Amino acid sequence: MPKSSRSGKQAIIEWLQKLSSITTVLDVGAGKGTYKRLCDGFIVYKDLPPIKPVLQDAVWTGIEVWKPYINEYELDNLYDIIINEDVRVIQKDLEEYDLIFAGDVIEHMSKDDAVKLIKTLSKKGKVLIVSIPLGYHPQGEHNGNPFEVHVKDDWTHQEFISTFPDIKKFALDEEIGVYWIEK
Repeated sequence: MPKSSRSGKQAIIEWLQKLSSITTVLDVGAGKGTYKRLCDGFIVYKDLPPIKPVLQDAVWTGIEVWKPYINEYELDNLYDIIINEDVRVIQKDLEEYDLIFAGDVIEHMSKDDAVKLIKTLSKKGKVLIVSIPLGYHPQGEHNGNPFEVHVKDDWTHQEFISTFPDIKKFALDEEIGVYWIEK
């Protein structure tokens, strides 16, 4: 589903509020545009304190593989640039960004593809924030979208940190792991 759990969002916002000089942001797997809306202060969670807008002056690029989401959630109006491609196909051609989000993305691909993608994204961004469900989380197609299937549906925290050694910090929140990877 194109939505994102509220889990891990407080840690992300706290991390982002300490950043400076962020002028370019890439949101991989934009879905509903959760990270852009969150950073703009448009998303409010009942159990979290209000979030002041962050990164509002940055140029945002979103990548969304499923064209119907671009239309349904008006992503072309939300993002400065929207790319309708599979990130695995275009990853080598991406520009460099100050900040990259890969929220609820890598569980939708094989572990080999996930490792390649995270390695590439960590070279393309000064900071990469990855958010994934931890534990067993099977998911099938949603509204005809085959990209919603969880291909690797059983990531664990231990597996993630041993697979990606460049993690600078992390937050575990309910069944979500949020990881900060930095060059």
